[in-house]
Amino acid sequence: YSTPEPKTIAGQASVQGDIAKLSTLTQEELVAQDENHLGGNTPLIWAVDAGQLEVVDYLLQNVGEENLKDYVNARGYLGATAFCRACQRGNVDAMQRLLTLKTTDDSMVADINIPNDKMQYPLHFAAFKRHREAVSVLLENGADTLVLDRKGRTPAEDTADEVIRDTILSERRKGISG
Repeated sequence: YSTPEPKTIAGQASVQGDIAKLSTLTQEELVAQDENHLGGNTPLIWAVDAGQLEVVDYLLQNVGEENLKDYVNARGYLGATAFCRACQRGNVDAMQRLLTLKTTDDSMVADINIPNDKMQYPLHFAAFKRHREAVSVLLENGADTLVLDRKGRTPAEDTADEVIRDTILSERRKGISG
């Protein structure tokens, strides 16, 4: 698959870190997804992928509380959410920003167990890419250690990092015995 480029003004501004441009856009433009036959990214997904944390903060503050849960969990290119992209990049700061969002009933806004279209979960991404801190954050926040990707592998089986593998397996054992 070729790597997509942002097609909307909001997507382009998000990648470039242009909050001044974003501030001129409507709420509808801030939540709009790019058009792409493999799924279009939201400005939030673009910002997380580009490591633009100030833009992430701006978008989360300006999309409207009524849109927040759907916006944060929107599936973009190849079905990846903003949280998936943060895990794939090992961007713990972006992960933490998404994890601290709460609904009015105090539940987490970000769903950390949404896979992409290839059935790769955030924990698969973090484990495969050997992002130890991201794996720890996921496990601390209740990521499912038994999810299977399209090849039938768990995140522990999908990493070459023995420390990550052992950490995931240890967490799994705690869940079984706890």
